[in-house]
Amino acid sequence: FPYTTLFRSNYRDFLFACFYLKFKHISCLFIQFLLCKSNSKKTIKTNMKTKTSVILTLFLALAVQLSFAQEKEITGTVSDQDGVPLVGVNIFEKDTSNGTQSDFDGNYKLDIETGKTIVFSSIGYKTIEQTVGDTNSINITMEEEASALEEVVITALGVKRKQEDITYANEVVKGDQVNQAANSNAIQALAGKVSGLQINTTGSGVNPNKSIILRGFSSISGGNSALVVIDDVISTTTTLNNIDPNSIESVNVLKGPVGAALYGSRAGNGVIIVTTKKGNKGGKLIVDLKSTLSLETILFLPQRQDRFGQGWEGDLDWTDQGAWGPEFDGSNQVVGIPYPTASDWRFARYEHIEDHIKPFFDTGIEKQQSISLSAGNSEGYGNFSYNFVETEGLIPGDRRTRNFFNFSAGKTLGKFSIKGIARYTTTKSNLVTGNTYANLSQTPTNIDVTQFSSGDNTDNWTLYARSPYWNLINSRSIGDNARFEGNLDLGYNINDNINVILRSSVNTTRGEGSAYNNDFVDTNIYQFTDRSIVSSYSSTRSGFQQLYTDLLTNLNYDLSENISFNGLVGYNMTATKSNSGTISGTELTIPGLYHIGNAAELNDPTETRSVLRGQSIFASAEFGYKNYLTLLVTGRNDWFSQLSK
Repeated sequence: FPYTTLFRSNYRDFLFACFYLKFKHISCLFIQFLLCKSNSKKTIKTNMKTKTSVILTLFLALAVQLSFAQEKEITGTVSDQDGVPLVGVNIFEKDTSNGTQSDFDGNYKLDIETGKTIVFSSIGYKTIEQTVGDTNSINITMEEEASALEEVVITALGVKRKQEDITYANEVVKGDQVNQAANSNAIQALAGKVSGLQINTTGSGVNPNKSIILRGFSSISGGNSALVVIDDVISTTTTLNNIDPNSIESVNVLKGPVGAALYGSRAGNGVIIVTTKKGNKGGKLIVDLKSTLSLETILFLPQRQDRFGQGWEGDLDWTDQGAWGPEFDGSNQVVGIPYPTASDWRFARYEHIEDHIKPFFDTGIEKQQSISLSAGNSEGYGNFSYNFVETEGLIPGDRRTRNFFNFSAGKTLGKFSIKGIARYTTTKSNLVTGNTYANLSQTPTNIDVTQFSSGDNTDNWTLYARSPYWNLINSRSIGDNARFEGNLDLGYNINDNINVILRSSVNTTRGEGSAYNNDFVDTNIYQFTDRSIVSSYSSTRSGFQQLYTDLLTNLNYDLSENISFNGLVGYNMTATKSNSGTISGTELTIPGLYHIGNAAELNDPTETRSVLRGQSIFASAEFGYKNYLTLLVTGRNDWFSQLSK
């Protein structure tokens, strides 16, 4: 037996025997003790037979079963009212820490005693309690709560409204829709998902500039881009361009003029309200890992005329980039500048080549890895995510990397609430300068560009442009940028109808960039055309800082049984500083050393600075009648001061 001990003393002998038997579902404990007097060893020996008989008798008489419990494994499936399995449903024994969660197929397993109660709970669904009986399988159908059926949308200034109560044109894009194609660019991920939303891309390569046009082009000289608001704070298109789409919970697009009423003249072209994820409130730590690989290739090129080849005014000219020569006839003709010497002429068939510049481009590759950790409950949450993107462009040698860190947390303490967000983004790029595609598009269609791929600027098909293969190595720009954003919200519920929010944020950006051109000496001068290039170098530094503060008071009252009222009164203060400086020079003394100190001739440096401060007061009043008729009145007044030099 697992435990037997014998206690003796001069006056008493205590015999204690403990027998412990454990089976899968039954635990039994038997205790027996014997008290007897003993004055000498002789007495013990004399009465041993008598004692043995007494022990056996008392063992049978005093055997006590102290605990008896029936435990078993319960299995089942949790689904919604449509029969779709639900993942992450919290399943636990009532008033204990014994619990689990449903898996991706809605299945679960739980060891629990018969007669105990199992609790099934999930955000947006009614909590269900089920008593364990004789069966070993319990399937549960979860019903949505009435409040969950009413979709809540984050609108202007972070105000939450039911979709049916919004009186202006808007459209909501959920986070899973944004990430359907695993696009690493949040702006591009919105393309085709909102009616009337136009994403314009200017430039090419791994980091093109993007603008968001929502209400058409309303200005010739001014900007036409929509205002971007991220987590209730006015931001920029550049910031949205660098956010990890995996961290986005929803995007609300305000198409009507109400955005201008609440955000001022900057929102006259519409508002893009982005809400990022704030963490899981199901009580469990959730870890999410993602890795994607995207390949990019040229789908098609613009259609080119296929009758005439290299030349001008109907004559063949092997030095020209125009395609106005004689008609194609399939004959062998001179193409391009002689290379490597002036007597090394090249010949090719004078005929149309379909997509003749396509071999110049590479297959673009984008690698993306991300990890997120989220946890929380009804009183608080926390979320951390990291995203890394490495892009190799269609243009050979173009590279860009991005690191994105995001942390958010919140806590409710009685009537007080606090939440904060911190984001840090770094980007590095190495790109060829100039418009490579524009130069290639002027190439006559009888030119096989791969014949001129040595990288020497002398090796080209025309005298009137640089070799794009030479540019890939000798004319490049390098960028290094870092951005930090910090938001802090403090809230206080005065009562059930009034709450006050103080929201402050800081947004800072630091940028460093440089560009260089190596020199080229033209030794083969034709038709008095000197294609020599003077080496140059430039360095630019820039900075941006925005301080943003909102003080809001929200009111929510039922004025009568049929009339409801939602009010908002607010004050905003914004301060923005920006600066940039450039220094440049020419004639680099040591080839390949890209530093301003290596330039023999310096240009005049340039520097710009600007300061913008603004204050605003605004208010809105919304009256609802029987949940089907809504009247919204808004107003705002802005004061701005701006200095620049």
